Amino acid sequence: MSILVRDLGAWTGRRWLLAAGTAAAAFIGMVAAGGLVVTADAALGNPSVAAWWALPAVVVVSALVAMVVASYVNTPIGADATMCDTRWPLFGLVGIYLATELRSLEPVLSTPVRPVVALAAVTLLVWALRSRLAKEHRATAARVADSDAQPGGGLHHLPAAVRPRGAARRIRSHPTRKPPMKKTLATLVLALTAVFGLAACAPTADPIEVTANTVVIDVRTAAEYDAGHLEGAVNIDVESADFDALVGALPTDGEYVVYCASGNRSSGAVLRMADLGFTAVTDAGGISAAESATGLAVVAAP
Repeated sequence: MSILVRDLGAWTGRRWLLAAGTAAAAFIGMVAAGGLVVTADAALGNPSVAAWWALPAVVVVSALVAMVVASYVNTPIGADATMCDTRWPLFGLVGIYLATELRSLEPVLSTPVRPVVALAAVTLLVWALRSRLAKEHRATAARVADSDAQPGGGLHHLPAAVRPRGAARRIRSHPTRKPPMKKTLATLVLALTAVFGLAACAPTADPIEVTANTVVIDVRTAAEYDAGHLEGAVNIDVESADFDALVGALPTDGEYVVYCASGNRSSGAVLRMADLGFTAVTDAGGISAAESATGLAVVAAP
């Protein structure tokens, strides 16, 4: 718990502002949708009274949902959130709604089960928040370790026909932090849409053919690459200062497959490669999707 408090204490004011707005919206939505603002619903003939723990539980869940959602914004490189991550706030909101709502003539959950479901929703959200903060902590530590590491290795995974001249070492420069979003209100709207919308956890990717001439590029940091990458992939960090120069040394008419951790950095890398004149670059998204689409195994650096 002390680690959780420590990590939350390092949050910026922008994150806390987003969390406060999301918590207020979630609380108002749950109270209104569940009928907790009244003690009886005469129109439905349902004189139910909220349990003593209902409103406190909604407050706690709303706060936890807000912090989980806020952890998706302005994340350090390597801790990118995906649409799949939105399932935890959604599950938490659905759970607390079913545990506290008073509008149904025949509630889905019986009275003895409701506090158990509410407790499960709180536990799930605490776990989700701890997981997000732990992921950010690991990503930050990896960046620090990466910046302190001596350059080594190389682009030896590239086929000889497309290996750039002078590219004897893999880039290990310190990546720049993503700039914070300029509009807090827009961020809040997007975050609420992600929480309350129904999004597919992992869309099915079309198969990507990888031939002997295909160059698979991992645009994550060197530390992420070393922890696990697609077999045969070359690491060119899209956040490094030398990305354009190193990629620009490759043949523009070659075949390339680009991936990252979640699909955010790979999409940016594909656009930059297109600007450099590359004509056959496929965005494979995150490493899990890329593994499924290409059929390449994930291996760790020796």
